[in-house]
Amino acid sequence: MAQQQQQQQQHTFLVALDFDNTLIDCDSTSHMMEQLAPAESATIEAHWNMPWNELNDMLFAKLYAAGVSKDDVIRAVRTFAFNPDMRQLFALVKERGGDIAIVSDANTVFITEFFASQNATHFISDTASNPASWTTDGRLRVAPRTNAATPHACTGTCPVNLCKGFEVAQYKTRYDRLLFVGDGERDFCGMSKLGPRDAALGRLGYSLESFLVVREPQRVGELQAPLLWWRDAADLITCVSQVLGSDSIPLIK
Repeated sequence: MAQQQQQQQQHTFLVALDFDNTLIDCDSTSHMMEQLAPAESATIEAHWNMPWNELNDMLFAKLYAAGVSKDDVIRAVRTFAFNPDMRQLFALVKERGGDIAIVSDANTVFITEFFASQNATHFISDTASNPASWTTDGRLRVAPRTNAATPHACTGTCPVNLCKGFEVAQYKTRYDRLLFVGDGERDFCGMSKLGPRDAALGRLGYSLESFLVVREPQRVGELQAPLLWWRDAADLITCVSQVLGSDSIPLIK
């Protein structure tokens, strides 16, 4: 029995996905503002370099002051663009005995409410994101995943409030193999903590591609894991199937 449990542990794997523009086909904050307060798009553009949790907290203060209710926010969450093929990906991972985690600079309320709206909560084993909660009078507050007073000391592409490399390193203590899926430059830190038997899966057409293909292609050499590119959910399913079907995948640069 002990040997069987050890063998099972050796074969556990995790698929960790970013949320915005990866799992969903939109940026959750921008979509939220388009639905509830289109005029605030200028606020997002003017403060794009703020820590994302601080920007979101400020935006939701504006929404609350304008009379936007908790129910209004939740209804908007339910309209996030979602490719139904992603459910096939979830089913594939579970069928192969793996877990699924969300690693995102969005917030826990967006993620929890979205999966509840899709009847997909049972697929998700863990969420690493900025913690969010409702005040008693219905305002959404968004806090940092990592407090600025105790910085993660990442010198890569991560914001001060969330280090995806740190999150990946924690998961790697619990899983034998990890597949990290993302679209943005800020996903690179998470990918850089993967090992040769893991896999980095980057979405074409977003800032990760610009970062690694156009601006700093030499940084691909920092990756120990193979890098595979995907464009939509069907492509991603193919990539994940390819990775899970082999103990080693040739590095694609």
